[in-house]
Amino acid sequence: MANISNETAKPASPVWTRPVRAPSGLELAAPEVIYEPQGVPAASAKTVRLRYVAPEIGDSLQFGFDRVERDFSYLCETHGLAIVAMTAPQAELVVISMASKAISFGETAPDVVQFFEAFQVVNGSCVWEGL
Repeated sequence: MANISNETAKPASPVWTRPVRAPSGLELAAPEVIYEPQGVPAASAKTVRLRYVAPEIGDSLQFGFDRVERDFSYLCETHGLAIVAMTAPQAELVVISMASKAISFGETAPDVVQFFEAFQVVNGSCVWEGL
């Protein structure tokens, strides 16, 4: 006899809402996502910011920029483009940031290591801006 269930499968959560292992080996929690200009609906946003917290980058000997540099293009291609496709189809720019501690957007903190990279969204791909 077949097992019949009335439950329907739940759709998978969007990729950017789940933890990810970056190419460098960093385990990153889901990012904070900010749409810009602020105050407009996500669907009208021109920029999408993905803000990751990575305590390990505070140890520059273990996780300096040279070790995590390739993580930025990976995160743009896997998370940034997914966000653009699903929530912000007008976005032209994806900015990926990593900080050694969580801080408020726009805040400076001399004791917090922060790395940033920006990518143009061109034909469904991330093109590095070269910040």
